[in-house]
Amino acid sequence: MVSKHQKIVDTLDARLNSKKYVRYTEKNLKYPLGECDVLVFMKNGNIAYYEVKSNETKSSEVKAIIQTRRWLRYYKDKVGLNNTMYGVYYTPTCCRIIR
Repeated sequence: MVSKHQKIVDTLDARLNSKKYVRYTEKNLKYPLGECDVLVFMKNGNIAYYEVKSNETKSSEVKAIIQTRRWLRYYKDKVGLNNTMYGVYYTPTCCRIIR
């Protein structure tokens, strides 16, 4: 049985892949400090990391900010890309950019 969280990840991944500005996406990407829900590589070279939460609450937003910033630090340090990278807090009712 697929979890509510995974259904949201799958739906978001499909929606993003249908956008003209997206080169490709990766979902459920594991890295040493956790898991990246959806990673988007755009045609202009930018990269966006989507941290998906099932519900929009203050605590889930705080957790998403921590997870997103941790991933951004890790990705910049380990991969060393100079691309513009940003994180996005995403729920079925909310979408916010995290820098």
